[in-house]
Amino acid sequence: MIITKSGNILFEPTVYDKDTIQQAKLVISNFKDEPGILYRITAVLFVHNWDIISATIRTVDDKIEDIFTIEPHNADTLITKEILEKIESDLYKLLSNQIHISEYLANYPEKTRKIINSMKPYPNTEVELEPIEDAKRLKIHFKTIDRPGLLYLIAQILFLADLNIHEFFAATEDKFANDTFIVEKKNQSEFNERNLKEIKELLKKFI
Repeated sequence: MIITKSGNILFEPTVYDKDTIQQAKLVISNFKDEPGILYRITAVLFVHNWDIISATIRTVDDKIEDIFTIEPHNADTLITKEILEKIESDLYKLLSNQIHISEYLANYPEKTRKIINSMKPYPNTEVELEPIEDAKRLKIHFKTIDRPGLLYLIAQILFLADLNIHEFFAATEDKFANDTFIVEKKNQSEFNERNLKEIKELLKKFI
């Protein structure tokens, strides 16, 4: 287990052997909750070669307390206390608006190219929408070709559509991503048929 000096980030390998980490738990806490937080977190982890597999997202006293299950992009991805401190520093800059996410990604042109290349619709992408909790929340399920930066791309689209993400679950099988998001509107109003049509068209346009 590795914890940053501030105690805001905890990293704990959960599936590993003596040489590599296949899966880990990442706990991020004490940052102020605000719209788009998952979209910023996914960008930072993508830059540092980690994918989010699932997330439990909650707020305590206006501070986030998020638990992520993450996997490395490849077997030789390393994690050290110094790398965690860098992840925390990057998160702080983004979440405190010291730097815009586009400026942040500009420092990593190779990663940016991967994200841009993934911003195209795939003919086999499936998007299912299901209003829940009296239509105050919406369950969005994707099945699409898995590719680098996919979660960041989805989180960005949902943020720009004024939707807050409350929960996220993902699985990858045979190179297909199966992702489920629970979202609500920023103004917490109900989802209607027009909303559902617009959200589905937007997602299908880029995913």
